Amino acid sequence: CSSLQDIVLNNGLTYIGYNAFLGCESLSDVVIPDSVKTIGWNLFHGCKSLRSVTFGKGVVEIPATIFNKCSNLKKMVFKGNVEKIHHDALGDCNINGLKVYCNDNPDVYDWAKENGLKRVILKSKIENFLENCLDEDISQDIS
Repeated sequence: CSSLQDIVLNNGLTYIGYNAFLGCESLSDVVIPDSVKTIGWNLFHGCKSLRSVTFGKGVVEIPATIFNKCSNLKKMVFKGNVEKIHHDALGDCNINGLKVYCNDNPDVYDWAKENGLKRVILKSKIENFLENCLDEDISQDIS
């Protein structure tokens, strides 16, 4: 799958297994549909071109090493209320310039701070934000 650049995950999908996109070096942007409830660890391991991932409303847990060796990750969007993000979800991921977009969620904020992220952007109405990028942000530096 090293040449796979784009993938469409259909609504109705409920599970994405571990290592599903392992080594998909050309994959750049992924939107996980709202119907997905469970995602496996190491999901994007080695996806060197991965720039952004949007997690649908159904995802409540982000597993270990999901972003291991993702050297270009710049944006993560959480549309739902994530209840748990494993402390090593980023694995060996380059976090320079990484921004996290989410509802006002202290669990995501704490995880971002623990992992040395410089910025987290908290949104009260993520749906409006996704539809209208000119909507006002609430930005907080994490240091």
